[in-house]
Amino acid sequence: MLICYNYIMKNWLINKNVVVTGASSGIGKDITKILINKYNCFVVGVARNIDKLNDLKNSLGEQSNKFEFVSADVSKKEDWKKIKDFCNDKNITVLINNAGTMLPFTRADKVEDTDVERLFNVNFFSTIYGYKTFCEEFRKDKNCAIANIASVAAVTSLPGTSYYSASKSALCSFSKIIASEERKNFFIGTYLPGMTSTNLFTNKDNKKPVFDEKTGKLFNKFSTSSEKMAKKIVKCLAKKKRFKVLGKDAKLLKFLNSLMPIKSSDLYYNVMKKTKLSSFEDIF
Repeated sequence: MLICYNYIMKNWLINKNVVVTGASSGIGKDITKILINKYNCFVVGVARNIDKLNDLKNSLGEQSNKFEFVSADVSKKEDWKKIKDFCNDKNITVLINNAGTMLPFTRADKVEDTDVERLFNVNFFSTIYGYKTFCEEFRKDKNCAIANIASVAAVTSLPGTSYYSASKSALCSFSKIIASEERKNFFIGTYLPGMTSTNLFTNKDNKKPVFDEKTGKLFNKFSTSSEKMAKKIVKCLAKKKRFKVLGKDAKLLKFLNSLMPIKSSDLYYNVMKKTKLSSFEDIF
């Protein structure tokens, strides 16, 4: 009993009430399962797709009572009031800003303004809305926390991802700054996953998928599974790591960018061109 008690006291994440955005699929779905099954957390999942949220709840079996959800679009400021109202009686102490979207690989001048705005609203502004929604309450308890899921794209420059990289860079900078500003109040962590097998690359919001079938198969050979990446993220949060680049590919890309901040992008450009993959044809 004493060992169990000491473990719980040392692991602050156990039994917490958590909000996870983008919970219906990919990393968010796996983070939700880990929090419930391993840490005995109560999770409020946020996503637009009610059917997928229902499927997730049903998949939890006997643990399904630890999961509730609200259908909301985190890119819309007014929907965060809906999320906050839903959580009013749930004593939420952890927020995981995980929702994200990506555009197909395209030259910057070819991307529609409406697509750029949607991308930034989901990837960047949703994090601002989430932070502002919960920060006042979180300042009352130093055991509260926010985890912001960015991307290795924030610290590397891959041709064809100009707006995605920019949105994740903005998120990364914002998250690190508020982590410093709030360090005496509550914890904020910033995590940058590398290539991960999720439906981000077949996003139905796009006019076409990010990857075609051939590129997708190649990508999956080098990417980390969603479940494994979710485990890495939750582990970082449990240990209260302020900043972490996750995945071997992500660490390599970050290293190359620090070694060759300009030439690395040219290197990626030449390699992508030589592959002659249709997913990259709009770059050249």
